Amino acid sequence: MTTEHIFNGYSLFDDIDDPILRNTNRSKTMMNIFKAHAKGSDLTENGFKLLHGYFGSVPIDERATVYAGFVGALYREGIEVENSQFGVTS
Repeated sequence: MTTEHIFNGYSLFDDIDDPILRNTNRSKTMMNIFKAHAKGSDLTENGFKLLHGYFGSVPIDERATVYAGFVGALYREGIEVENSQFGVTS
């Protein structure tokens, strides 16, 4: 088990050993950040900074999984995102 890390008040769930659960929680946290800082489907500047900062705090080797979960949640809400917005390639 590793030490718990927090980004601007949001947990990175580093204390969770199960990678599926850890990354699901991270994806849901990103969705919560989005919902808290969006006006319709548009993200506020502060929300954009928080979302990118949180995502940038996720270990590189886990980002694709977290991103996929986040984008899936956005699509279920009817919101589309370009991959280039997060620097993730599919």
